[in-house]
Amino acid sequence: MPLDYSLWDEIDDRMAESDPPSGTESESDFKARLRRTAMSLPRSMVRKTVARMHKNIIALGDAKGYTPKND
Repeated sequence: MPLDYSLWDEIDDRMAESDPPSGTESESDFKARLRRTAMSLPRSMVRKTVARMHKNIIALGDAKGYTPKND
């Protein structure tokens, strides 16, 4: 699914760019940075990805669980 790949890949890339200089951070700091990173994604990117996911779910249902033709 697109949410598993395209959005998470983008978040992962942005998280890597904002790693703390010391290389360590608390769990709560990491979660806060993850939230800020995810919330900073462009809305248009998120909307496009979710729309694509919706089409893929419909195609999966039409394919009765088999790999859809649009995959």
